[in-house]
Amino acid sequence: MSDPAATPPAFETWNVPECPFTIEYRASLMQELRAAVAYGQQAFTRGGMEVGGVLLGLHTEAGISIRAWRPIACEHAHGPALVLSERDRGELRKFLDDLPVLRDLSGLGPVGWFLSHTRSDISLRDSDLQLFNEFFSAATDVALVLRPGRHGAARAGFFFRNPDGSVAADQSLLEFNIEGESLWMSRPAERIPVALPELPPRPPATAPATPPSSETASAWLQTRRAETPEAHGDEPGETSEADELEEVEEPDEFGETDNAEAPMALPEPRLTGRRSWRWIALPIAALIAIGWLYFTRNRVIEPLDLPINMTVTDRDGQLVVEWDHARPELQQVQSGQIAVVDGSAKVNLPLTPAEAQRGSFTFERQSGDVRVSLHLERPGKPLNASARFLGAPPVREKPVSDADAAELDRLRTENTQLRTEVDRSRSRTAQAETVIRVLRERVDAAEAKAAARH
Repeated sequence: MSDPAATPPAFETWNVPECPFTIEYRASLMQELRAAVAYGQQAFTRGGMEVGGVLLGLHTEAGISIRAWRPIACEHAHGPALVLSERDRGELRKFLDDLPVLRDLSGLGPVGWFLSHTRSDISLRDSDLQLFNEFFSAATDVALVLRPGRHGAARAGFFFRNPDGSVAADQSLLEFNIEGESLWMSRPAERIPVALPELPPRPPATAPATPPSSETASAWLQTRRAETPEAHGDEPGETSEADELEEVEEPDEFGETDNAEAPMALPEPRLTGRRSWRWIALPIAALIAIGWLYFTRNRVIEPLDLPINMTVTDRDGQLVVEWDHARPELQQVQSGQIAVVDGSAKVNLPLTPAEAQRGSFTFERQSGDVRVSLHLERPGKPLNASARFLGAPPVREKPVSDADAAELDRLRTENTQLRTEVDRSRSRTAQAETVIRVLRERVDAAEAKAAARH
């Protein structure tokens, strides 16, 4: 058996006649990039969030060999696209400067970068080219663009520099597919056993009901057929006993059936011939109803509150609400409020004891239909009043700046929503980095075990 650490993992190559060198990469590394891109696609509800990373590897005689990658931090200050801010560029520059002293990446250097496009084809935008030329300007540095697809798969393509330094950014000269994890793991030549966490034991159901066996169901159906022959006849087109037995499902290993939501119907209880209790209950109910009607018609119903007179008057768009300030009960008012329904707007205005005793309130109406309700709390019964104003809507000149103010409010709301999404994306990016690191460790361990078996 060979040393697992000395056995190199499986590599694949990408090369076209126009490219002066060969690009070599680990197949499992492409699976890691595909998983990172798929995770970013689920960050936002529409189109997803674009992600990127630094490709690390070695320079060989044939070209470059991509061995690892690290994510590029992006706060997405300009939206879901991968456009780096000044702070993002500073962090990327610091990472590239500190790369030679990082222990876990000893011997590896930057050989390019990758990014995902969730809203466009496999190509390089102007912002992508700017980042490509600023941070990865070597002649053999490459750019890899991935576009996520259905069922976890992705399409990808490399971009490189021509001998004159130009980049054909419109499209990749050779695109290739990255299969989803289920298809990739199912291929015999590349299947890598990954140690997955064991699922917790299924909790037992409380008071599990024992499902009927076929013999019990058959006996029950025969009993039902004997009791109600009209419902279980053997006429053509009716359900036979054998057909009904086919619908009885056997329990699984947990004592449940697939049709647990619809339990077997049980025989309905038959009515007995003892109906004498009805002849006693009906007269009692009639006597109770007669007594209740007599009591309600002869008793004096006292009001729950004290009414008070109130009027509403319009004075050039100002609605003046007045109520009887001479009522002695107003001296005992502790608090109160006026409820105003002005067209589609509803407002509750609190009143102090002094305002309630003054007996008037003025506000500016916005429509021609205003309903006002007054409620004053006092010891004993409260004071209530209501009035309604119907008239022409007030004439007001609309300021020119209203449209601008509405647009500004809309932009502020949109900005707040975008900032919230950016904060969420940062949290998801941190979680994605943790998931990717765990996946990378599992894949490396699996590759070592697979190589040791060979």
